[in-house]
Amino acid sequence: MKKVYLMFLTVILLLIGMGSNSAFAAEKYEEKITAMLENLYRFEYGILYDIEQSDPEVGKEIKIKLDKDTMAKASALYTDIYTKKPFNTEKNDNSLILKYKIGSKEIKKISKNLFGKSLKVSDIKSDMICGYTDLYNDAKEGCFIQRYLNQNRGDATGIYPYITDVTQKGKKYIANKLCFFTVSGKEIPDEVRYLISYTLKKSSKSKNGFVISDMIVVKLDLDITDAERYVLMLSDVDGDVLPIGLEMSYGTDPFYPDTDQDTIYDYIEVYNGKNPLDPYDVDGGDTDSDIDWDGLKDYDEILVYGTDPMKSDTDDDGLSDGMEIKYKFDHFNMDSDNNGVKDGDDSIRPTYVFHARKLGWKFDEYLQAAGE
Repeated sequence: MKKVYLMFLTVILLLIGMGSNSAFAAEKYEEKITAMLENLYRFEYGILYDIEQSDPEVGKEIKIKLDKDTMAKASALYTDIYTKKPFNTEKNDNSLILKYKIGSKEIKKISKNLFGKSLKVSDIKSDMICGYTDLYNDAKEGCFIQRYLNQNRGDATGIYPYITDVTQKGKKYIANKLCFFTVSGKEIPDEVRYLISYTLKKSSKSKNGFVISDMIVVKLDLDITDAERYVLMLSDVDGDVLPIGLEMSYGTDPFYPDTDQDTIYDYIEVYNGKNPLDPYDVDGGDTDSDIDWDGLKDYDEILVYGTDPMKSDTDDDGLSDGMEIKYKFDHFNMDSDNNGVKDGDDSIRPTYVFHARKLGWKFDEYLQAAGE
């Protein structure tokens, strides 16, 4: 009973200390602000990694100084490295080390949208080592993110936000992100939770409409309940059909569906006995997995047709990808014959017979198609 009382007292004190006692829910902006902060997880991991090493006092507010160095680091780590090709790849025993270049142009654009500041590579004064994606500003190689893929650990972040709420107080907006945190990335710890609290204000300098003005971190001494653990382990943040529990087990990235960037989603590789952490471990598609049940093999969807293997109807026209491929519809166009009617609706109307004849099908083929 004492533990429960202390838990609630801690939360109440935190809320009072952050000035959110008089705030009201800013539902109008919650989705936009949450999306804006979502890709900060690599930067947040580095911050929490350093804080955890110092064994911080529970309940004490740790204000993160948002100087040029810190904001430039956050902007560099905010970059979507999965859209980039590594400029250097090193293989060492069971590990792959991938390096991605980050330029001043990218940092300037991101920093302006996050903080309302136009920062550059030279503003990064020190490296940020956080164990799975490290940030370096090297005199020879320039600014780059070094990412580690290891068969035994992979790219597991070890930071799993499960509550983000946004409240408003006057002209400021407070976004609280409650996180599980673990250095290993292999398991959810029993007690280590952190509250990351961002203060934002409206700004025309950012395409998001908001900029970050303050960042506070608080370590919480709250037990993780079985219910919370269950929900977290089953959640699928990146939509690759692997829940976080399995992502942690395999060492894959729970925030991106294709950890090793070989164009094959993590689940498909796991299902087919391939290594989701090795971009060179890809076969010719001789397996039969069909995640979305559309009648097309996952490998064929990715490598042959270009359809989404996680979605049975890529173009949302009411016909499955398998049906469209089989009956020669355009699987990227919901209205293949441009008659103003979705293909899925065409297939259940009399006009379908006319269009089938136009495509050169025999009588029994288009009757069968109409029936299906």
